[in-house]
Amino acid sequence: MKIKTESWHYRLVNRFSEMIWIDNFCPYMRRLTLILALMVFVGPSVLYGMIEMAVLVIMGKGHMAWLNTETVFGIYSVICQVLGLAAWIIGIVFGAVHLFLYVGGKVNNYLDNNDAWQARQYKKAHKQMRHEPNIFMQWCKARHDQICPLVEFVSEEKTE
Repeated sequence: MKIKTESWHYRLVNRFSEMIWIDNFCPYMRRLTLILALMVFVGPSVLYGMIEMAVLVIMGKGHMAWLNTETVFGIYSVICQVLGLAAWIIGIVFGAVHLFLYVGGKVNNYLDNNDAWQARQYKKAHKQMRHEPNIFMQWCKARHDQICPLVEFVSEEKTE
C-alpha cells in the first residue's frame, strides 16, 4: 500500500508522532484514529474550559471559583478550567506571534511587488487534481480481509 506524504492523514500523524517505526498499515491507522479521537474529545473540553474561564472572569469570580471536586462533573470542570487557562495563555501568545508574522508578511508582499502571490496563483492554475482512495475505506477492506499491508510513503515528484 502506498500513502502519499502530501495527504492530510500522513501530515496529521507525522505532526504528532515519528514515522520511522511505521512499516505496517495497522499501526498507522491506530495512530491516526487515536489522534482523531483525542481531537474530538480533548478539543471540546479545552473549548469548554476556555468559555468557562471567560464567564468566571466576566462574572468577577476569578479562575478556579468552582473548586467542587466532590462530583465527577466538578473534577471535570476543574480540569477543563486548567486546560482553558492554558489555552487562553497559549492562544494569546500564538495570536500575537501570528499577528506579527501576518503584518510582516503583508509588508514583505508589498515590498516584493506581490511576486509570491503571483507565484501562488500560477501554481494553483497549473495544479492537476488527483484523486486517491479514501484511507478509511482501505483500512476497512484490510480489516475485512484480515491483512495488514506494508506501507510505503511516497512523495509526489514535481514536474515543471
